[in-house]
Amino acid sequence: VVAEGVEDAETLEQLAELGCDVIQGYHVARPMPADQFAPWAGHAGSSAGPAAIESAG
Repeated sequence: VVAEGVEDAETLEQLAELGCDVIQGYHVARPMPADQFAPWAGHAGSSAGPAAIESAG
């Protein structure tokens, strides 16, 4: 299950409890220029990177 528009930790928690596999939204990251995406994605394991979302659920 993919959830779009996740804007806060409470919503993330609820979705994790419901078995949501993947999220996107402002809680993960605000829109950014393409040249900033690779450095952001490279922070896997940090609270700002995509791996943090995977471990939350």
